[in-house]
Amino acid sequence: MPKDILIGIPTYKDWYRVDTLLSSLEDNTLSEDYERLNIVVLDDGTPDQEMVEGLREACQYHKVQFIQHKQNRGIPSAWNSLSRAGDESIIVLFNDDIILCNSDWVKCIEYFLRHNDMVGGVGFP
Repeated sequence: MPKDILIGIPTYKDWYRVDTLLSSLEDNTLSEDYERLNIVVLDDGTPDQEMVEGLREACQYHKVQFIQHKQNRGIPSAWNSLSRAGDESIIVLFNDDIILCNSDWVKCIEYFLRHNDMVGGVGFP
């Protein structure tokens, strides 16, 4: 199945929260939806190389793409870099401190976006 949803996760100085989020993505996404996701984690210039290596290992373990800014450029720049990391028709940007707990979240987001002409989501209850 082709990947048509980009999940972008920016982070700075924290691999543990990203690892927890990636686990929740695996555990709380229907398998047919998970196959559609291109998951990309961006480190926004974390100066602690041990922290960066932990993040890189977490991404490798979860089989997701890892990209990095060499220096901290801030969240708007991280969002822009993540938005350009793929060519999927739907882009979802998650903060690194969330945990997904509803297995239908992909279908909810997709329905919301596909059934509204000009819409962008900022938050999701």
